[in-house]
Amino acid sequence: MGIANVLITEDNVDLQIELTDFLEFNGYPTQAVDTLASMNEKLSTDQFDFLVLDFGLPDGDGLAAIPSIRKRFGRSLGIIALTARGQPKERVAGLEAGADYYLVKPTYLPELKAVLEHLQSYIEKPTIDWVLNLSQQQLMSPNGQLTTLTGTEVLLLQMLSKSDSMVDREQLSSSIFHVSVGDTRRLDTLVCRLRNKVVKKTGLSLPLTTYRNKGYQLGAMMIQE
Repeated sequence: MGIANVLITEDNVDLQIELTDFLEFNGYPTQAVDTLASMNEKLSTDQFDFLVLDFGLPDGDGLAAIPSIRKRFGRSLGIIALTARGQPKERVAGLEAGADYYLVKPTYLPELKAVLEHLQSYIEKPTIDWVLNLSQQQLMSPNGQLTTLTGTEVLLLQMLSKSDSMVDREQLSSSIFHVSVGDTRRLDTLVCRLRNKVVKKTGLSLPLTTYRNKGYQLGAMMIQE
């Protein structure tokens, strides 16, 4: 079973930390946010397989957000409701809105792990990978759109594609820009601009996961010489 990335949207800091630590310990790269706005930003910039979603959030109702998330990502994103709303009619409303599973707080954490393992066996994946053409310096998205890249952008994606795990940002920065250890500003700017360029051109988010202050990990991408 391959790596599956999880985004937690939960405004209770203690629970957020507990969930993140548990999932990371069980092999799921996990990021956490505390508002719907932050969630939408993360979904636009990083690649996730699962969303664990609380309903009572400071800037809105997670339940009301599910239909638009489902419309945007289809069945490529597993949605797990994790909320204190435990009445039968509330559970039905969550499932009807598009959640794959509905868990009520307080949740037995091994149950969450079992849900993730079950969902991972059937969530849909794009049948066409991203394709990076080195000679043409072009990136083709799964929907067939082409993005012309700079040489530095190509080098970044090529380096990331050689690893199945996170690549340290200082290592990347040193290799690409030949700067001293600790100076990652140009790298972070490069990644931000590349993401924006790809979204603007293709309408899709680059399959690139950010590990805050640590590094980057690239999802499935075919390399053509």
